[in-house]
Amino acid sequence: MRVEDGFQQERYTLPKDIYAATRSLNALLRRILPQPVLETVETDLHRFSKRIANGVGWLADGPNHEPRLVQYDHFGRRVDRLETSEGWRKLKEIAAEEGIVGIAYERQTGEYARVHQFSKIYLWVGDSRVVGCPMSMTDGAARGQYGTPEMKNAVLPRLVTRDASKAWTAGQFMTEKPGGSDVSRTETVAVRPPAQSGVVKPGDLYILDGFKWFSSATDGNVALSLARTDGEGSGGLSLFLLPLKSRSFLPGSSPSPNGVHVHRLKNKIGTKAVPTAELSITGAHGYLVGELGAGVRSIATVLNITRMHSAFHAVGSVGRALMIATAYADVRQVLDHTTGKYVLLRDLPIHTNLLADTALLHHALLHLLVPISLLLGKSEMGSSTSSEESRLRLLTPIVKAYAGVRASKAVQDCIEALGGLGYMEEEPLSRLMRDSLVERIWEGTSSVLALDVCVSQLSRVALANLGQWATGVLNASQLNPSVDILASHLRTISLATHAIARGPTDPRLPRALLECLGHTTAALGMVEQTNWATLTPGEDAELEWEFLRRWVKGGEGCAKELGRLAEGGDGEELRLERELVYGKARL
Repeated sequence: MRVEDGFQQERYTLPKDIYAATRSLNALLRRILPQPVLETVETDLHRFSKRIANGVGWLADGPNHEPRLVQYDHFGRRVDRLETSEGWRKLKEIAAEEGIVGIAYERQTGEYARVHQFSKIYLWVGDSRVVGCPMSMTDGAARGQYGTPEMKNAVLPRLVTRDASKAWTAGQFMTEKPGGSDVSRTETVAVRPPAQSGVVKPGDLYILDGFKWFSSATDGNVALSLARTDGEGSGGLSLFLLPLKSRSFLPGSSPSPNGVHVHRLKNKIGTKAVPTAELSITGAHGYLVGELGAGVRSIATVLNITRMHSAFHAVGSVGRALMIATAYADVRQVLDHTTGKYVLLRDLPIHTNLLADTALLHHALLHLLVPISLLLGKSEMGSSTSSEESRLRLLTPIVKAYAGVRASKAVQDCIEALGGLGYMEEEPLSRLMRDSLVERIWEGTSSVLALDVCVSQLSRVALANLGQWATGVLNASQLNPSVDILASHLRTISLATHAIARGPTDPRLPRALLECLGHTTAALGMVEQTNWATLTPGEDAELEWEFLRRWVKGGEGCAKELGRLAEGGDGEELRLERELVYGKARL
């Protein structure tokens, strides 16, 4: 038999309007956005959904479309030419045209601009081939404080423009071999040229020398780089703007190399289209950003932006994987052993049960992330309260870690939902899984971010503010067992917070606290949504309550573990845990 003579499986099709098919996001925006803003945002999201439904991601597909490094020309001269595909460059152009960065700075919707931007990024993830990585760094660079008005006027318009012919992208050169996420061990040094003298001021020229171990978006026009200007540790670091196409950021500068050489491209599990490289920096011209010795503080603003992008990339991966799995369930027939008849996968309860957890996680992550994007927009517009500012600072690293860890597992479940077909490289799920893995690592692993949340006094104040806000949300809700359980979780979080403030605790407590904070904050967003749906005609309050009930029930284990660890460390248990992992012989 020829293959074309046998059974032909009907191919699944995704909706032509992805935004219209994403119920959780639709309802969330209806609650958060005022009607005039909602009309503006939804018009753009519907239009954009139809644009990407026509197929743009394939532009950067395939091994021949991956970036390539040409270090020497045919005369033996060192050229370090990074070649990216036409498809990758086209995706960057689309990102510029659609305002993937620009929306946040045009601020046509005021404090809701970030909600608009990140909702669009969520839709874009499935087709973007991680072009969102350079866009996130471009966004972070646009938020950065520049050394002089001349620098800002020369660079910022290029980073936020919708004119693809003028648009720049920015890289981020932070990670080095000694420290990884710990930038305090940075070896790259920056010195003032002998010709410069007098008081150091932002915008001053420095000469940089060093080696960067992980540098994403190396095909950009500028980059932000940390370098050591004095002393040891984080206090000796300053932040610099490095032009990558010439030695100056000013318009009309001669295209002379700036001493940034690509040592090699990284061979990664996923994000294959993104040119990530090891860089040798030799005599590069860099321009001081912010105050001397305040590099870590200056880069914090950039990291907060890129962490938000990372979190939305994670939930966007889950959303697209779930959409593929449910579309396949609409066309694939299997045997129902309870009836002996062939039915669609969607009519098989055991299959629906497999996808229910993914649908719940997707819903919860949107209710965790979208409200925080509103807090970011309000902060940038100066309309946020001190409590909202505090909550934004606390939750940004939490949501990045919480969403990143869960996304790759959820995509794997969707691969299982397609059976053998899902395991094929021809299916986009394999790419989504590999690409989503980076969100567990990029901009800080969950352990690093958990420690960040717990070690500072500022975070402890923010945790207290979060508790006050959460109590207000629950007090405004209807009586419900789920709400009572959440109140109990908040008491456990408060107990853990006080335990950390008192001094040494079980070293596992920070991770448990991050887990419980992520889960509980998502639940609180769902409580707000459920309250609104209950009072709003035409909204599906029954479904919102069911999402909330299932999510709260699933979080009881993490709250119980947090409470146990907050009550005191168990040295014997820690010893056994080490032996479980490493074995007695190695200890």
